[in-house]
Amino acid sequence: MSTTLGIRWLRVLLAGFLAEILVIALVIPVSLLFGKNALTYAAPAASLLACFLFAIWVGRRLDSRFVLHGVLVGIVAARRQNPTGPLQTPAGEVGRS
Repeated sequence: MSTTLGIRWLRVLLAGFLAEILVIALVIPVSLLFGKNALTYAAPAASLLACFLFAIWVGRRLDSRFVLHGVLVGIVAARRQNPTGPLQTPAGEVGRS
């Protein structure tokens, strides 16, 4: 299913969504076993692992643009995590240090 410029958008979107599901599946048991302080270390490691695994899954049947597809999977997964954007502050946290 190739579309414009040979980017497999359906696989990229699905992989980004499934990467976030995998992060949740990995992080919840860690937080239950070791407490919430362990999330500081477990969540970034789980995000890295999930995005890497699903980027490999997306790139399996590609002929080119492997890195582009991997980056797009990471962007989709990151946007699922923070849909408002990194530069916007939540209401009520304005002016806090």
